[in-house]
Amino acid sequence: SLARLGVVDLQIFDRDVSKAESLAAELSHRCNARACPDVNTACLGIAGFVNATPTGMLPDTGMPVPAGILHPDRWVADVVYYPLVTPLLAHARVLGAKTVTGRAMTVHQAADAFTLFTGATPSLETMFDAFDAVIAARR
Repeated sequence: SLARLGVVDLQIFDRDVSKAESLAAELSHRCNARACPDVNTACLGIAGFVNATPTGMLPDTGMPVPAGILHPDRWVADVVYYPLVTPLLAHARVLGAKTVTGRAMTVHQAADAFTLFTGATPSLETMFDAFDAVIAARR
């Protein structure tokens, strides 16, 4: 749950404001969630942020936020898994920020889907190895 992760305030930005408002409403019983009108407002006073857009997934080489929003004290997670180190994460790393790639999200999401559809629990170690092999082959 969000509370277990220490999330008290959640600021949500989406280019489609209605999507941000809908997600904020859905999460409001778990934390103080609010939709923000722009990315700069969403990033005021935050400890870190998650990119949950396809921005940065090849062939796109853009960043979902302005580079000036990144700094060493702000962690950055990106759900994009190809490339594993997106332009967003590369820039954050240069600044010294803590980063999280889309690797774990991708594998755990696949494992959950496998269990949902088959009823069997897959080996996460095997799935991580397979994921790493696919990514290595793409390089």
